[in-house]
Amino acid sequence: MTMTTTPQTPKVVVQTPLPNIEKGENVILRIAYEALVMLDQTKAPKIHFPYQAIICWGSTPKIFQFRLFGSYFNKPRDETIVVTLGTRSGPEVQARLLAHVKALMVDMDNSAVPKADFKVLTEELLRQRNAYFKSNPANQEAAPDDGFGGFGAGGGPAAQQLETIQQFASNRHFLAKQAVELLTILGADGEAAFERMELAVFFYEKLLNKGSFQLVLNQFSDPSDRENILHRLNLTPDHLQTEGEPERRSSKKMFARLTGISRPEQPGALSPQAGGVSLSPNCPEGLGGTGDVFRVPVPELEGPGSAAVGKPNEPNPIPRASVITLSSNRNTTPTPPAAPVGGQLQEPAATPASP
Repeated sequence: MTMTTTPQTPKVVVQTPLPNIEKGENVILRIAYEALVMLDQTKAPKIHFPYQAIICWGSTPKIFQFRLFGSYFNKPRDETIVVTLGTRSGPEVQARLLAHVKALMVDMDNSAVPKADFKVLTEELLRQRNAYFKSNPANQEAAPDDGFGGFGAGGGPAAQQLETIQQFASNRHFLAKQAVELLTILGADGEAAFERMELAVFFYEKLLNKGSFQLVLNQFSDPSDRENILHRLNLTPDHLQTEGEPERRSSKKMFARLTGISRPEQPGALSPQAGGVSLSPNCPEGLGGTGDVFRVPVPELEGPGSAAVGKPNEPNPIPRASVITLSSNRNTTPTPPAAPVGGQLQEPAATPASP
């Protein structure tokens, strides 16, 4: 992996109401490894937008916008959501985001599980599930009660599925979005709480970038489950810092090559070496949601081999829990679309995995 520490992230003003974020609220925009993240002023993450959920983005000198599939917020696919951010460095934010996504695809090509191999794995997991219920038809209607609302450790199809995933992953590394898909398959019947937790713990060392583990943790809506996972990994809110999100060691050269920007166009403009940009809420009226600035399609993020910029593929529906910022501090039940639960848990500092 070729990653180092990212600069301070810029501050923006949200012009679109979002779960747990009000219109006009100041947030910190962070271009994380696999997601665009909005953080509060303490740098605790408030909401994550995985790149595969973003259809396109664009900018003017005073705003940055991106459009999301409606399925991200459990709406019809074509009911897209436009998020508008007030900023005086819209083009620089756009250029940096495009450079990062393209660099992420290089990592995907070089180190992630190839799309074809991942498809083989998911098809095998579904085959195992179907085979289990074919041989145990009674369990398909009513799972044995283990006291936790599931089959229990070692029961049901998830036990074999967990073993298959662990064997498959023994010498491989995954994107967080792949880990999320496997967690979804494991819990397809609303069961397998034990196996899903085991898989989450297992994946911490198997991600291409540990800074993306927040997206995995977000799949657990129960605060006690999240707390157990963190405890097993010896991770606490005190040392899981949002500082240190990885960036390419060759970021200056790669940024210039991919975007054509070799240095800031104006004082304080966003660049690979900038310490951060203070952005103002000077957002022009009438642009929010019009689509006028959407000229840049997001590069496809389906997996290795899809590095060409073109029409994005529709992502699989993302579970509501994927927008929950985790906490082990207090128990608060989210309401759809899911918002951060309780106190904020900082994202872990990323430690590059060696493929």
